[in-house]
Amino acid sequence: MDVVFNNCADHGFFKELHDRHRVHCPYIFFECKNYSADVGNPEIDQLTSRFSEKSGMFGVLACRTNANQALVQKRCRDIVLKNRGYMLVIDDTDMIAMLRYRAESNESAIDDHMDNLFRRLVL
Repeated sequence: MDVVFNNCADHGFFKELHDRHRVHCPYIFFECKNYSADVGNPEIDQLTSRFSEKSGMFGVLACRTNANQALVQKRCRDIVLKNRGYMLVIDDTDMIAMLRYRAESNESAIDDHMDNLFRRLVL
């Protein structure tokens, strides 16, 4: 496990994740992969193995690139369908976009970006 954050959000995406979407997420798990190959089942399993009713059921896998987005998205949806939690995969493109929003002091755009990723996961 690379990073674990306490979810103390009082607004924004992580607050909505708990309140509106009813995702149990007192802790947010981040797994970071600094290689250019697409993430596979071992990386996904590494992150989802951290999920539990005590610690939370949400994590983010950050990677450099995600060439086969459809396959990775299917794997993430399978986790949801099997009630094993919720996992978003963000790549450099997502990170650069959110860093630009931050540089512009546009926090709501970051929340919108994360919400769009979550919507693609659950809809």
